[in-house]
Amino acid sequence: MHRAIDHQYGMEAVNKFLPSNLIKCRNNFYDCLNGIVLEKINNPHYLYRMTTLQAISLLAPVMGADITCQQLLPVVITSSKDRRVVEKTVKPCLVELSEDPDVDVRYYANQALQACDQMVMSS
Repeated sequence: MHRAIDHQYGMEAVNKFLPSNLIKCRNNFYDCLNGIVLEKINNPHYLYRMTTLQAISLLAPVMGADITCQQLLPVVITSSKDRRVVEKTVKPCLVELSEDPDVDVRYYANQALQACDQMVMSS
């Protein structure tokens, strides 16, 4: 898993390597989650933080609400204050959601996009 987060391999390699390792990781979830994945969110290099968020996006749907809310969501919320993360990860998701057929989803996505824009302008 260390290779998956090594910035020399670049995001393309990470995107190919990470999903297969996450499946292996599922058996030893807590050790892997806390020891390998989530500790990288505090790394000063942005690629480590981006890779951690990508791992969370893959883990959240299969881990259930309890683990997602208690362990994964706080990491995402903390990362949302990082301008680069907002621009490269959060904002593209919100743009996609702003075109959702559900009016409520569009409304909240647009509210979040406005908040992102305000954060970017203030920094």
